[in-house]
Amino acid sequence: DICPKRFIDSDEDPGGELLTRCCLLQEGFEERQSATFVPWGATLTEVRGAIDAIVRRAGVAWTPI
Repeated sequence: DICPKRFIDSDEDPGGELLTRCCLLQEGFEERQSATFVPWGATLTEVRGAIDAIVRRAGVAWTPI
């Protein structure tokens, strides 16, 4: 099984925020403790939303253009 969710749910520390694709996700994005998932065929809007969520969670100064 090579599903990214399997590795994220393990006890190993991913070492920071992670943005990855998920074949089980159809639209939007899904947030977990230290990972954010977008669908395999993610739109730019979905990826941008996921990045915005990661930045908010990390508390980093961010100005989207």
